[in-house]
Amino acid sequence: AVALAEADAGMHGELAWLLHSAGSSEEAEREMRRSVELAEGSAHAYLQLGLYYRETQQPDLAIQALSNARAAEPELLEPYLVLGQVYFGLGRLEDALGQYRSVLELDPQNLPAKQSLEYVLSRAEQR
Repeated sequence: AVALAEADAGMHGELAWLLHSAGSSEEAEREMRRSVELAEGSAHAYLQLGLYYRETQQPDLAIQALSNARAAEPELLEPYLVLGQVYFGLGRLEDALGQYRSVLELDPQNLPAKQSLEYVLSRAEQR
């Protein structure tokens, strides 16, 4: 039953991206939220929701969904990286740096986090 719910969740997530591509934003968001419900709050479902909100220029909702993804599976690195991007886009450089540093605590060799950290630090110095 759990595997079936996860498969259904994935199907709703895929449908959401297709609806988004077709310009059906309200339906897309509804399907993405349904995906999270069916996956019972899995980190991957929250990550997809966060990516959707980032894509649709809804940073506050993206932050909430990505924070939920982080809480659901703290070892999953992608939510931290995407949160860093969202914070950077909002000009919240210290928050972005914190996300990249969190990745490097979990994976000291993570190249995207290293590069992002260096970039944000260079931007902070220019201020």
